[in-house]
Amino acid sequence: MPFPRRTRIPVVLAAVAVTLVGCGAVDTPAASPSARHAASPKHTTTASADPTPSETATPAPASVSTPQVVVTIGDSIMAAQGLDTDEGWPELLATGTPSTLVNLACSGAGFIAVGTCGTNYAGLIDQAAHAQPTLVIVESSSNDMGQSDDAIDEATSDTMATLRTAVPGATIVALSTVWNEQASPPEEVASSSTAIQRAAAAEHAIYLNLGQPLEGHPEWMQSDDVHPTADGQRVLAETVRTQLAAVGIAF
Repeated sequence: MPFPRRTRIPVVLAAVAVTLVGCGAVDTPAASPSARHAASPKHTTTASADPTPSETATPAPASVSTPQVVVTIGDSIMAAQGLDTDEGWPELLATGTPSTLVNLACSGAGFIAVGTCGTNYAGLIDQAAHAQPTLVIVESSSNDMGQSDDAIDEATSDTMATLRTAVPGATIVALSTVWNEQASPPEEVASSSTAIQRAAAAEHAIYLNLGQPLEGHPEWMQSDDVHPTADGQRVLAETVRTQLAAVGIAF
């Protein structure tokens, strides 16, 4: 998972004003490629019986504008470990749009797990708030595997509550856990996704179930069998783009 990187690159997004408040959950099929857990938080800039997705879905506003400042919090998959920075799915999502991206992905990090950046997700919240985001995307991580369901649930809930307090005016989108190996995902992956879904509902955030876009496609994995190739990252970018569009956030 990633460590903070502070490279600033201009990125531009298609028009949409982010004023979403409320929870939603959407399931869409994984995209095919058109054509890893990262090292440190990267900055690219110019300037959760548990409810099922259908039970928590809330209709999206008729129109939403493109977010102006997007902050992403996740692990090395989000940070594109093993690839160039611009090959990661957050960068692919924002490239060619008028948005500024601040990618705080941290290799090895999770809601509990401390990553190579020296902290878990909670320790990245101050940086996220400093960016004054209009949209924050947070993804649960398999790095928290090995912890009890109760511990993951508590840490996820606490972190999401702190994040909401830190960015009261931003739209927060919570993503399910992406499994990064070819074996079937263990039950802990579903537990971590349920935890962030529940936390999203409590904090008026939007929950998106990405499914497992990489499953069954070893060709989309690097030689370590843990981190996606450039093609795998493109699949993730299109999956996230499709899910966001379904709730009115267009990139």
